[in-house]
Amino acid sequence: MIGGWIAVRRNIHEHPIFAGQPERLYVWLWMLSTAAWKDTRMDANGKTITVRRGQILTSYRQMSKATGVGIQVCRTLIERLETENAVNTDTSTGRTLITICNYEKYQSPPRIAGTGSNTGATQEQHTKEQDNNSDYVGQPKSAAFDPAKIAFDAGVSVLADAGIPSGKARSIVGGWRKHHPDEAIIAAIGAAKREGAVDPVAYITASLQARNSRQQSTRRIEDAWLS
Repeated sequence: MIGGWIAVRRNIHEHPIFAGQPERLYVWLWMLSTAAWKDTRMDANGKTITVRRGQILTSYRQMSKATGVGIQVCRTLIERLETENAVNTDTSTGRTLITICNYEKYQSPPRIAGTGSNTGATQEQHTKEQDNNSDYVGQPKSAAFDPAKIAFDAGVSVLADAGIPSGKARSIVGGWRKHHPDEAIIAAIGAAKREGAVDPVAYITASLQARNSRQQSTRRIEDAWLS
């Protein structure tokens, strides 16, 4: 991440890896925003290693905890990204070191040579060069990492597919977002799609309520130990 932003393609949700898979998209955007933006020395099971720009030192458990998405979904996504040559992985350190291919090319500000009339031409050339190269899953079209938009759009889409009118679908998703975090909603929507839920509203609502119950139970246990 550079200067508080990341670059991704506007229609990234249409890519075969992410189409109908909001959980995968959320994890990919988390990866882009979490990757080291400069070389950083980090601890890997007691050994100090250098995590290069565009790399993430993590584990599937850590990815799952950070995004609220299941470990198997994270694992499957990484495997798919590797087949697309979008990432490489290395587990020799005992943790998973993920390298995002072409991170430097797509997550760097445009290099603008000269000023005045030449500036516009250089910017246009840079844009065309990016548009003509599609070997990076997150090819930029200037979209931001916005979990709220992912949750809202995915929710409205899955409810619309179930025959729920757009206005009502937006209201239902808005109600979920008042009481639950976006990552939980994304995870519940993904689960509903995988299970082919006939009534996605009931399924997603129950999933979110179950998640809250589990968290409350965990907090009670933690409070008991601390008291």
